[in-house]
Amino acid sequence: MTSDCANHAASNIEPASKLIQVVFQNCRGQIDHWVEPYLRITVERLRRAEKPYLKCLLIEVVRN
Repeated sequence: MTSDCANHAASNIEPASKLIQVVFQNCRGQIDHWVEPYLRITVERLRRAEKPYLKCLLIEVVRN
């Protein structure tokens, strides 16, 4: 991945994690089949995260 792509991907993680939290909280029972794939992606990204703030956001996704 080029540095531009990596920077773009990193800049999308914060709003994406907040969005998925809102979807998970407001669509319970309607999106159950999507929870596992998104949690897998979140945990994978959490393992690579370096910034404490980002780690906290990703942990909140898993927690909720």
